Amino acid sequence: MSSALLEDVLATAPAVRKQLFIGGDWVPSSGDDVITSINPSTGATIGYIAAGTSADVDRAVAAARAAFEGSYSRLTSADRARIMLHLAATDRRRQRARPTS
Repeated sequence: MSSALLEDVLATAPAVRKQLFIGGDWVPSSGDDVITSINPSTGATIGYIAAGTSADVDRAVAAARAAFEGSYSRLTSADRARIMLHLAATDRRRQRARPTS
C-alpha cells in the first residue's frame, strides 16, 4: 500500500477510543463494549468510544466529588469563569489547528 493511500485510509478511518476520561486521566473502561458515534447529518460512523459500566460511573462520580470537595469548590465564581474561558479558548485554538478533510 502506498504511503499516500495509507495516509488517506488513516485519515478517514473511524477513531476508536477504548478509554474514559475520569479524574483528569484517560483510564481503561472496566468493560469491553463500545458505542458507535454517528454523524447526525450524514449517518456516517465517526468513531467508537468505550461504553462505561456502572463501575466506571462510580469511579467518575467519586473523582468528581473529590474534585469538587477539593480546591474547586473554594474558587470564586469569577475564578471559575476564568478557567472555563481559558478552556474554551484552548479548544478553539485546537480546532483551528486541526486539519480539515
